Order: sequence, then C-alpha cells, then structure tokens
Amino acid sequence: MHARQAALLDKADHVIRDIHSTPRTAAAVLWQYVDPEGHEFYLTEKVTPVRSPYSGKTFMTRPVKHTIGQVSKELKEEGMM
Repeated sequence: MHARQAALLDKADHVIRDIHSTPRTAAAVLWQYVDPEGHEFYLTEKVTPVRSPYSGKTFMTRPVKHTIGQVSKELKEEGMM
C-alpha cells in the first residue's frame, strides 16, 4: 500500500471512531411559528423570513423553540392526538 493511501485510511478510521464515540442524547428541536392570521406551524430549522404554509405569504417573526415532547403534550391537550 502506498504511504498516501495508508495515511488516508488512518484518517478515515479516526473519523469513524470520532463519529461513533459522539453522544447522541440531544432531543430533536422544533421551531414554532405563528403567521399573521394566527395559524401555528412547526419547522425543523430556524429560518427568517418564513413562508406560511396556510396563506403562502412571507413574513418576519421570532420563532419559539420546542422539543418533540412539548409539541406532543400541546397536541394532546388540544385533542388533536
């Protein structure tokens, strides 16, 4: 094996070990948006400006951070689940 190939293989092994040793305990985050008409919706990433899926209009707002558990609890309280 060529020296460059061996070095590349060592680096790849190191990256694989780093990936497998990283803890994955973080909960998924959802961002809650409320459009000007009062419709609530959630996105997996924080974006501004955002386009409402209900009206199609683009608007500026500050999203609220929620976990999946919080969203599930809110939906159960509203009787949607």
